[in-house]
Amino acid sequence: MEAKMKNSALFALLITFLLLSACAQRGEQTNASVQADLAAIGDARQQLIDALNADDVEGIMAGLTADHLTMPPNEPTPQTLDALRSWHERRIAALNMNLAVSSSEVKIGREWQLIVFLARSL
Repeated sequence: MEAKMKNSALFALLITFLLLSACAQRGEQTNASVQADLAAIGDARQQLIDALNADDVEGIMAGLTADHLTMPPNEPTPQTLDALRSWHERRIAALNMNLAVSSSEVKIGREWQLIVFLARSL
């Protein structure tokens, strides 16, 4: 139990998730299409946070692409989706998650999306 609490306290440190997803080639975008993209990204981010809080590995993995990066605190970045799945399974076995997102930034390129959010475990 003490180890779980210690791990939970470590996880209370800021967590940065970098979500890189391949997007369809973009031409000129209208403000409406940019807003629609931002709304879809926000929905995907919330689904990920909900899955993290529910300790739902399938839900966590559902929206991730092969080029996704998660940067766990004080550990190497898992290089494949299988390695990331394994990391989440170990994390779930060690501690329960209840994240509060404190900030978020979204960048959209022609063929990628970058979502950075900082969260802490409650």
